[in-house]
Amino acid sequence: MPSPALDAMYDRYKDDFPVLFDFADGSKRYVNYRDEDDFVDTYPFVPYQFELFISAMRGLSDYNAFTGRHHSTGARSMLGVFQEVGVELNRGDGSTEGQDLATFDSMFEGLRNSLKSEVYGAISTAETNLANMPIAIRVLKALLLVKYCKDFRATSGNLRVLLYGSFKQNTATLEQEIKDALAELERQLYIRRNPNSNVYEYLTDDEKDIEKEIRNTEIQTSDVRDKIGEAFKDIVGASRAAYENGAFSHAFPYNLKVNGDAIGRGGSDLTLDIVTDAPSGIADIPASSPKTLTVALHDPNAFLNDVAMFVKTNKYVNQASGTGEVRGTIISDKRAMLNGQSRKLRSNLEGLIGEARFYVSGVDVTESVSGTGKTAVECAMGELVRRSYTGLQQITQNYSDSDVYNSCLPAQTIIDLPLPEYAQTVLSWIGLMGSGCSVTVGGEGTASLTAHFTKDEYGWPDVAVRNAVATLYAAGRIEIRKAGALLEGVSLAQALKTGRDMEKLVVSKVEAVPPERLAKIKSAYRNLVGTNPVGGDAKTIAGELASHLEQEVPTFRDAQGRASAYPFAAEFAEKVGKLDHARGAVSGDWKWIVDQFPESADSLTEARQTSQG
Repeated sequence: MPSPALDAMYDRYKDDFPVLFDFADGSKRYVNYRDEDDFVDTYPFVPYQFELFISAMRGLSDYNAFTGRHHSTGARSMLGVFQEVGVELNRGDGSTEGQDLATFDSMFEGLRNSLKSEVYGAISTAETNLANMPIAIRVLKALLLVKYCKDFRATSGNLRVLLYGSFKQNTATLEQEIKDALAELERQLYIRRNPNSNVYEYLTDDEKDIEKEIRNTEIQTSDVRDKIGEAFKDIVGASRAAYENGAFSHAFPYNLKVNGDAIGRGGSDLTLDIVTDAPSGIADIPASSPKTLTVALHDPNAFLNDVAMFVKTNKYVNQASGTGEVRGTIISDKRAMLNGQSRKLRSNLEGLIGEARFYVSGVDVTESVSGTGKTAVECAMGELVRRSYTGLQQITQNYSDSDVYNSCLPAQTIIDLPLPEYAQTVLSWIGLMGSGCSVTVGGEGTASLTAHFTKDEYGWPDVAVRNAVATLYAAGRIEIRKAGALLEGVSLAQALKTGRDMEKLVVSKVEAVPPERLAKIKSAYRNLVGTNPVGGDAKTIAGELASHLEQEVPTFRDAQGRASAYPFAAEFAEKVGKLDHARGAVSGDWKWIVDQFPESADSLTEARQTSQG
């Protein structure tokens, strides 16, 4: 029979049908109105309702929700339910003039008397306790109907389709009302939300009891903090900040904190602190510690609630035991969902990091950070490294242990060559510290080269510090002692290469010899030995003199024995003794050549000439 009102309604709204009655979020796609005739024949119902209702009946039957005499889905006529809904719609204010539609939740009343009371007990309770929020009761009825429909995802958007009751209704307003109702129902434990998918589910009495037990499970703040730390590590991988400068690259380990509390073992110079309780005002961000990157999450409350619920659920399922098949099944399902929930937490945290603000030692560097998730963290940590280690740019290449060995024993002398910047920096610090304490290569003391240059404002790799020491030694700028004895040559090179017992190596600066004093040393050497020294610095000349005397003194000692019968034997022995004393002095401490040699040269030259006599 022609219906002008329905024809006009169809023409007006037909283009909106795909939006009004489409289920998103991965739900099954249902048939919509095919054409005008189908609309006229079906109104006030919507095509999806027939197939979805059949699925709802089967699901409820499979889970033994019906009373004995209605246990079979065929015992309750679907036609009867739809007729009852139509009658109720006409009995109320429903009309074509009002452009009203039958809603899916209204079909619950046609099944109420066929369902076990414990199945819909929550609805009966809500009808009393939530009488002032009728939309919440409607949502609850719809959620019960679709509870066991495996192809339907009960999101707020899909529930809006189920409760859409008039073409005049504002869909945005309706969906917001549904969201408010869902929040209240979840708060009062009528329903639960799957944090993995934001799908809502009606709770049976057994499920509600378990949800209450989970919510009442006591957890520590540290448990929530540790889970956030775990999710963060899953996102970024190893806690290391990459840095590059020309041919130099290095990965700096860093400590991880959540709200200022350490996650795992610390000990690194750099720190990343995830802050979940930062004030809303940027200016109110508390100043962080030096060398700390603060990641201030924006509006993380929902995420924190999900983390707390995960921790509670995990603790509960590992402690609880199911008494009865139904309860045991529910607990098993909870346990099976944990992996998915953990992945969802990681995804949500990654999103929060993308919207976070980043602070390096209290300075906002967000504008310098690009990317999201792991990329954003890596970029921000790069900012932390650059701002924390202002002296790091002095290192322009990578060094190996073998490089340290070779730098200590160069193929060609580097004594008169300019020092690399990083080596000059180390030399200056040795000079600064050496006057008041013993400077060591390694160790944790305040006068340790490694402790200072791997941290403070430098951040150099340990091997770079050792290479600087080797370079300074080869340039004749420092000397190194172990247990009071000079450590030189291959022995020193091997020690620096291995990097062991560095705290036992004491470093002192070799003070520059004034040119006029150096000239006197060279002149004295030439007078005593008869040739010019090969080296141009005092320490090298001392080594040459020691070698020369090591060869000559034994020869003079042999001659002394042969001269013992002669009258001049005592004088000869005295002269040889002077040379032997000089040999021991310069071999024991090369600085003797600076402090005493020029003044002793004439006497030694005379002694040598007498010994050669």
